[in-house]
Amino acid sequence: MNRNERLKFDGEELTVIVSSGENQESGKVYLKSWDKQARTFRGIKGLLVCWAIGAISLGIPIVHFFSVPILFLAGFVVFFILNSQKSLIVGGMATCPNCQNETEIAKTANRWPIQDICDQCSKHFKITQE
Repeated sequence: MNRNERLKFDGEELTVIVSSGENQESGKVYLKSWDKQARTFRGIKGLLVCWAIGAISLGIPIVHFFSVPILFLAGFVVFFILNSQKSLIVGGMATCPNCQNETEIAKTANRWPIQDICDQCSKHFKITQE
């Protein structure tokens, strides 16, 4: 199973316009959304991962004086970040408007327009919803 097929399982497919200057092409991105219960579950998982790493670091001399309090607080920060994230662009594929090659759209926040860089020609392009 290639990356594009895996992304289809992760979210809703959106058709997008990829543009650079006056050149335009089309592409697809995949949007993953979470309801309130799923966001809370993700937040709790992130919190517990931070706390578990902090608990493991208790066995490291000197380092545990810093790592445990930092990871304890980081757990709350991670919880609130993941709990407030309603959706995410998990990736996609598009034709680069500059070089006409297929390029992968990176995972990013769901804030439009999206800026990305072509894998082939390294030029910037803008992604907007259709």
